[in-house]
Amino acid sequence: MTYQPSGEPVRQTTTSGNVIMIVPDEAKEMLYSVDGKSWDPLPTHILGDPNTVGSAFNKPGYYLVDTDLPEFTNPNKGQGTKRVVGIVLVVVALALLLGYLLPTALRRSRSAQAAQAGRAGPGRPRPGRAGPGRPRPARCAAAAEDIFSTEC
Repeated sequence: MTYQPSGEPVRQTTTSGNVIMIVPDEAKEMLYSVDGKSWDPLPTHILGDPNTVGSAFNKPGYYLVDTDLPEFTNPNKGQGTKRVVGIVLVVVALALLLGYLLPTALRRSRSAQAAQAGRAGPGRPRPGRAGPGRPRPARCAAAAEDIFSTEC
């Protein structure tokens, strides 16, 4: 905070003002610091609910509200090894599952393709029946003149 137009810093205000702060937790007291490193308590007034506090504003600096809540501790701190072990277990389980399912699926797919190839399709002779380029069974060879005959 500086005076204008001289730019000289304001050390103390000529008249007192108010600093009002609303915080998310129940406030204990208001603190003041010139540099933001060392803090001094100010006379604090609760205004309405316990989350709103006020104090006198006499000089520029940093104003902060203190609370009685315990210091925050991260519930996930120190669980890094547990998390890594969990991830490794999941990856190993997925690898084993894929190692079993993928070959099984490929085998089933190949056997289904082989079964499909063995079935008669359009233009293919049925097993046991004579067709072009396929000899007739001996018992029917003399009976039918036509190679496409279905009498045998």
